[in-house]
Amino acid sequence: MLYLSYLNDIMSFYKEEVAGDQGTYVLDRACTTGKMHVEALYEVVDDTVDIVKRVRRIPREGPARDAWDTFVTAYIAFHTNTPKYRLQEIMDVYYLIQDDV
Repeated sequence: MLYLSYLNDIMSFYKEEVAGDQGTYVLDRACTTGKMHVEALYEVVDDTVDIVKRVRRIPREGPARDAWDTFVTAYIAFHTNTPKYRLQEIMDVYYLIQDDV
């Protein structure tokens, strides 16, 4: 599912930039489109929002729509609550999951 890949790329962007990682989706997309890293990131964000909106239009209401909305929220929460993504450095978040590494 494209949503999963894109959201992971968005949430990983900060830690990958700080680490100087190469060959990431956002960097590759920036390179192939001739854009700056942040511009490519914004495009991925916009594409991800479009995906969420398209999926939400299929079941306009009811259990399927509720399940999708819950999944989207939980997947974002997973990333913001996991130390691996280092988002505490740039966001006011508290890690609910602790790395044992």
